[in-house]
Amino acid sequence: GLHEKNYQVTDLKLAPLVNRDIAQLLTDTLSQDISTCQDLANMLHERTGGNPFFVHQLLLHLNKEGLFEFDPQAGRWHWSLPRIAEAGYTNDVAEFMAGQLLALPPEPQRLLQIAACIGGEFHLDLLAQASQLLRAEVARNLWTALEKGLISMSGIDSGLLLIEETATLERLLRSHDVRFRFNHDRIQEAADQQLDSA
Repeated sequence: GLHEKNYQVTDLKLAPLVNRDIAQLLTDTLSQDISTCQDLANMLHERTGGNPFFVHQLLLHLNKEGLFEFDPQAGRWHWSLPRIAEAGYTNDVAEFMAGQLLALPPEPQRLLQIAACIGGEFHLDLLAQASQLLRAEVARNLWTALEKGLISMSGIDSGLLLIEETATLERLLRSHDVRFRFNHDRIQEAADQQLDSA
C-alpha cells in the first residue's frame, strides 16, 4: 500500500465514542436538543459499543428504514425509541455488515466476495478479470454497494456509471484508473466470511 511506496501516511486511531459524543452527534444531525437525544444516544452506544463506523452505519440504516421522520414545520427530526428498540438490530458490527451485504442482489454480493480476496482496495480491471465480466458490468453491479456506503470509488465520477450504453461505459472505464475500496475492514471481513460459507 501507501506505506511501501514511501508516501507520508498518518494513521488515525479512533477511540470509541462515549454517550456524550453520540448525543452531541445526534443533536447536530437531528436538530434536537441534547436532552431529547440522550435516550437514543444511550441505545446507540449500547448497540454499537461506541464504534464510530458502526454508529454512522446504524444511523444510515435506521433512516433508510423510515425510523426517523422529518417535520418540515419545526425543522427537526423525530423518532420513536420503542420502534427503534423493537427493530432488534444486532450489537455486533460484523454481523450487521454481513446483513447489509446479504441485502444486496446476488451479483454485487459475488463481486464483493471476490474483491475481499483481492484486498481492502481493489482495481476495477483486476476484479473484472477475476469475475470474468466486462468492466462496465462490474462497475454497474457495484453501484448498489456504493449507494449503501459499503465501498468507495476513485478515478472517475461515480455518476458516470449510470451511462446506459455498455460499449461507451466500457471505453470510458478502460481509459481511467478506477479503484474501489471497502469503507471499513469489517465490511471486507463480512464479504470474505460469506465466501467461506458459500
